Amino acid sequence: MGSQRLNGRARSQGSIHDTPEIRSRVRDHTGCSDSEICFSAIALSWHGAMTPKLQDLKGFGLSAGDIELLSVRVLDVYRHHHATTGL
Repeated sequence: MGSQRLNGRARSQGSIHDTPEIRSRVRDHTGCSDSEICFSAIALSWHGAMTPKLQDLKGFGLSAGDIELLSVRVLDVYRHHHATTGL
């Protein structure tokens, strides 16, 4: 599974979201058992670059196209924010 390849820092950052309420919603939405649910952190920069590495995201089932779409959407949000606020 992809979470096994994540470094300790990303895994620990993702674990702040590992709450009973979130686990319950994931179980209800996906039908996964608790042992199948894992958490991670993904940072998206203003210019569309992501961490952790692409291999980690692919390990969670995202395709290269999914990852590209995420990057493009982050860039769109940044451009809109910059255009409307000047920041």
